[in-house]
Amino acid sequence: MRDAFYGLTRFDQFQHSLGMSRNVLTRRLNSIVETGLLERRKYQDRPERYDYIVTDMGRDYWKVVTAMATWSDVWLSGPDGPPIVLHHDTCDHNTTTRVVCANCNIELKLEDVSATLGPGYPDKLRSAAKATGFFRGTD
Repeated sequence: MRDAFYGLTRFDQFQHSLGMSRNVLTRRLNSIVETGLLERRKYQDRPERYDYIVTDMGRDYWKVVTAMATWSDVWLSGPDGPPIVLHHDTCDHNTTTRVVCANCNIELKLEDVSATLGPGYPDKLRSAAKATGFFRGTD
């Protein structure tokens, strides 16, 4: 996905960038397409060849990838600094990803957030989840 975010769309481009065998790359791309993060678009009939295009779901996943990259830059970068720097074209500054509250725009920290069971939590698991005492405001 990282390479797709950087603009690669063709199988051969992914293979060159990632250095993996064709069969492994085929399986991985198929899995990503099945998940919905990429879609295949035919650009050639003989032989059949496809572009791999980032979907709306994939564009949303970019937030997850950049958050992991920011963590990696802090904890795993060598003395020369991070391998890739994000540049925000709108304000023309280098940037990092932050997770902020959607209401007050304050950065979220683990110790400042609690969880409640949402409406999509499976009914058959609610009793066990409530018994943990972890979820705030559960009956």
